[in-house]
Amino acid sequence: MTTTFLFANTLTDEDGLCLTIDQNNQLVLPAKQRTIAEIRQLQANSRTIVVLPCQFFSLYQVQLPWLGEKKARAALPYALEDQLAQNVENLHFAFDRQHYMDGRYLVAVCSRDYLRQVITKIDQCGLDFDVITLDWFALKNNESCVLPEYLLANHETFQGALGRELADLYLSRLNPQQHALYLFTDSGEPPRTFPAAIHIEEPSTVWLAKRLMKNNIMNLCQGDLAHGNAKNRTRLWYVMAGAMFAVWLISLITINAFKLHSLNSDMAEVDKKIAVIYHHFFPQAQQVISPRFRISQLLKGNQNGGDNTFWTLLNTLSEVTPGNESIIEQLRFQNKSIQVTLASKNFETLEALQNRLIQHKIKIKQTQASTRDDQVVSTLELSL
Repeated sequence: MTTTFLFANTLTDEDGLCLTIDQNNQLVLPAKQRTIAEIRQLQANSRTIVVLPCQFFSLYQVQLPWLGEKKARAALPYALEDQLAQNVENLHFAFDRQHYMDGRYLVAVCSRDYLRQVITKIDQCGLDFDVITLDWFALKNNESCVLPEYLLANHETFQGALGRELADLYLSRLNPQQHALYLFTDSGEPPRTFPAAIHIEEPSTVWLAKRLMKNNIMNLCQGDLAHGNAKNRTRLWYVMAGAMFAVWLISLITINAFKLHSLNSDMAEVDKKIAVIYHHFFPQAQQVISPRFRISQLLKGNQNGGDNTFWTLLNTLSEVTPGNESIIEQLRFQNKSIQVTLASKNFETLEALQNRLIQHKIKIKQTQASTRDDQVVSTLELSL
């Protein structure tokens, strides 16, 4: 994928200076003024980096431990307040993790109005961009380069841009053996105070673009001035997070609704089976009431009625059974009837006992009768 470099200081309503470099850092399209329409065509399949001149920025090293984004944005302006001529409220501060070294922030400071005007100008031209950075980030440590209008310097004594007069004074204090100075075909008159310069046979814009492709650059669109793809990516993350949450919520509701429907279907099937069994036990019931309640009520009723029947039958039996003629060997109560096994002297005694029970309105059913040891053993089933 290619990268288009747009030099913002040349941008007008009609055209702007730009060039294109491929992923191998080779020049694809040379630097020249192109119309806005042509630049849009270049951007169609290309990444765009907007390059700003360091003339409008100041660079500072700030000794602070690494802080979170919000804390750093609050702390850095006040750490630099004594070194700044303008009110910190009117300035924009840019920094990133890549340029935090040895416990120090590299902070690029500019007027908020200036950066906002640049972004507005690009938007008005209908151009997109991925990054806005400084030409200064093309330099490595202990390097300087002479551009058509100013000098860029990256040295421990100074970092930033200098005009021609100050550039000569600055270069005169450097050791040529420890510092590299680059001159380009558009650099103009070389500095007299630094004869050991390295001549590059190409325009400064091409050299800057190639260096910016290789070096770690800082995106100046940060904080409330985030713009373009960086801002869109943040918005995209929020949209994606919201979409994922919506999908999760819909999935959860759908799964629970399916489970609820399945459970209701199972319960309806069980209710049908209960109704069939219920009507089998309670055929006269008009509606299904709790089977447990109905059965418990039925058992209580049967138990109360069974108690009365048992005592009535037992009292009657004790009254009509003479102690010396018949002996009760076994007695069992079941299904509202008493099964009693008697040992009588003879059949006449047994028959007399049965007649007395009948006189007391007791129903008698003789299930067994036999003789044993000169006695008649019989089993009678008594009921009311």
